[in-house]
Amino acid sequence: MKPAPGLRLLVLLVPLALGACVTTTPEAARNPLGVQLPRLAPVVPEPAPFVREARPAAAPDFIPISPGNVARPVATHDADALKKLEAELDAQRKSSRDFATRRRPGSPYDGSRPPRVERPPPEMMPPE
Repeated sequence: MKPAPGLRLLVLLVPLALGACVTTTPEAARNPLGVQLPRLAPVVPEPAPFVREARPAAAPDFIPISPGNVARPVATHDADALKKLEAELDAQRKSSRDFATRRRPGSPYDGSRPPRVERPPPEMMPPE
């Protein structure tokens, strides 16, 4: 049995008409059910006094990540120290290469027969 076409129209128009009656103010039109919706934009708190004092009043074009050109001490090495360091690095390189190319024991499996799984003991088998 098909519903009458007028009934379909009535079912569609009644909720719209009732919705129009509920939304009498612009605020009610935005939130017809009066539900407290979560805020989508973050709430930015007022900065602490020490933050306001540390930052300039106007927004800078860039954010500095260091206090400018600071003179840092340069580590100087003499020729003997450099030769000692190179010898240590060469010894470490040789040790790493020797370890990577070490002889590994061969596998006892020669590939002549397929590997076989041992059957579990009879006491571990399920009853038939």
